[in-house]
Amino acid sequence: MFLDWDQALDDQGHLRRCLLCRSDIYRRKAFPQITGFVVLLAFALALVALLGFADNILLLIGMSIVLFVDVCILLFASTHLVCYGCRASFRSTDIASWHKPWDRDEASRHADQK
Repeated sequence: MFLDWDQALDDQGHLRRCLLCRSDIYRRKAFPQITGFVVLLAFALALVALLGFADNILLLIGMSIVLFVDVCILLFASTHLVCYGCRASFRSTDIASWHKPWDRDEASRHADQK
């Protein structure tokens, strides 16, 4: 595989385009695999609370722990860059402030080029 480094980095060393296909890139949060389980557990505990079964102190402590874990996951999830064209993921790279999150219009423009 040939990586195209020509004009791939800006003056500060941030990635401007994909090294593989020269497409635009966007930033995305990388959540750990346990996130789905924590969200499901939080939903189940919220449902228990809404139904009125949350009068036990152990259940309230459990709900607080799940809320704390969920907030920690959201705060400490890493961010990486993803290519619109080839879906290559670039982790452990500096992300510039001008890198935007995923955009539907941009993604459809790249899908039309294929």
